[in-house]
Amino acid sequence: MKKLILIALIITALPLNAEARRKKKFKGVIIVNQILKLQGTLTNNGNPAPEFSGVKEGDVLETAPGSFAMIRIPGLGIFRLGAATKIKLTKFYNRDTSKFEVMKGEFLSVYKRLGQHEVKMPGATVVPNGNSASNIFVIEVGEKNVVGLWDGKIDLKSANALPEAAPSPALIANATPSKTPELRADPSAPPAVATKSELTLTSKDGYKKSVVSSLGLEEKEESTVALPDLKIIQEMESLYALP
Repeated sequence: MKKLILIALIITALPLNAEARRKKKFKGVIIVNQILKLQGTLTNNGNPAPEFSGVKEGDVLETAPGSFAMIRIPGLGIFRLGAATKIKLTKFYNRDTSKFEVMKGEFLSVYKRLGQHEVKMPGATVVPNGNSASNIFVIEVGEKNVVGLWDGKIDLKSANALPEAAPSPALIANATPSKTPELRADPSAPPAVATKSELTLTSKDGYKKSVVSSLGLEEKEESTVALPDLKIIQEMESLYALP
């Protein structure tokens, strides 16, 4: 019983510890839009950005390899930049309408407000569209560009999808000078992948993902990706709830 009480006290104290450190570092008025947690190095518009410093519209944030940062924008949500991540906080002054851009790395979002929001990434735009208390999703930009949904509903719109299906690389020309070229299947080529220009992901208890390719959006089974760490999401929720 004593062990259970001790664990409960530790969990309850986590947000308070963060609040105490924040007040100790900043004497006076607490900055509203703030870097609430930082491990490693973060720059804001190319300049060093310490823990508990503020952010504003138009800022470009970038973490170093092996670093991460959590950014809280009250009334909108809390966001985690993974290692070697670069994002632009394009627009968020009006909490009903926000725009971010992920240029590289991993960006975990916990949106707490419904509205006209979008997150751009290479080849696609993600639009949180759920009616739940939170819309939680992660964007990975790297060798493969991936969107993974933890909870809620998001709409994905591809910037790369072709208006009409292009000839598949699995087809090869079979022509002679005396007859019209004809396309036939190449047995050595991999099967064509079905992609879409628009895709909606909805999740309550599972995890779904979409891969953004040069042709469009491809939905993947949840078993093909690792789940985000639930403890990280719980910590983000706790930090967002700080006064």
